[in-house]
Amino acid sequence: MTWLLLLAAVAPVAFMLHYVYTRDRYEKEPIGRIAVVFFASFLTVIPAAIAESLLMGGEPVGLLAIAVTCFLVIALSEEFFKYLAVKWLAVRHPSFNEVYDGILYAVVASLGFACVENILYVFMSAAESTGEGFVVAVLRAFLAVPGHALWGVMMGYYIGLAKFEPDKGKKRGLVLRGVVTAIFWHGLYDFFAFGAEATEGWLLGFMGLGVVAVIIVNWVIANRMIKDAQRRSSYRQRLPLVDPVITAAERNYKYCHKCGFRQPRENSKCTSCGYEFPR
Repeated sequence: MTWLLLLAAVAPVAFMLHYVYTRDRYEKEPIGRIAVVFFASFLTVIPAAIAESLLMGGEPVGLLAIAVTCFLVIALSEEFFKYLAVKWLAVRHPSFNEVYDGILYAVVASLGFACVENILYVFMSAAESTGEGFVVAVLRAFLAVPGHALWGVMMGYYIGLAKFEPDKGKKRGLVLRGVVTAIFWHGLYDFFAFGAEATEGWLLGFMGLGVVAVIIVNWVIANRMIKDAQRRSSYRQRLPLVDPVITAAERNYKYCHKCGFRQPRENSKCTSCGYEFPR
């Protein structure tokens, strides 16, 4: 039974990892680096838990207190330490060479955190009742685990854009936008989730619908960001089996990381936005 609970807790994490990895279409990241980021991110649970315990100061009472706790304590702490994991373990690594890599590594770091968190929630619930452990595992498989991955997509998309932004001021602004975006949606999800536990009647139903709505909206936003990051890859080219003639011609072209514009491979600067390509 223990192994079944563990499988139920880990399976959605594996699914989301596969989902984002297979969408890295043009230049795959090394499995070794992905593994390092994933397993090292297990440790982010520790400082996040310490920060939450220091900032929370007791169980929140009332929706306003729940909102403050969700946005400024839980979401802020967890997304901040996920960001540090990406910054320290991935951003400066040579394999980080296209915008989509920001998405991939941020999701990997988020799922490292989510893996530990999910195991803890499932087994703590199972300690009260084995059946409850499986119920929590199923609910989190469709809500919390994808949520962590989707917030990672949002953060990572802007980290990826910042990687190839030459202006330092804009670079910092993009990173901040990514972290704040992840905090906002994470906090909103937690507000509805914790609010559902503290309310009843029609308000309980509203909070439950809010949880589902956040995840659905986040899927839409995340997939748009994934497609835009793919479009910006300088490694993008047609598959040779689709049209060999066009494929051969496309080898002479590359795509700008910043705006996605196609141009001759020998260009040192994008003719559309002026971005200077890394040498």
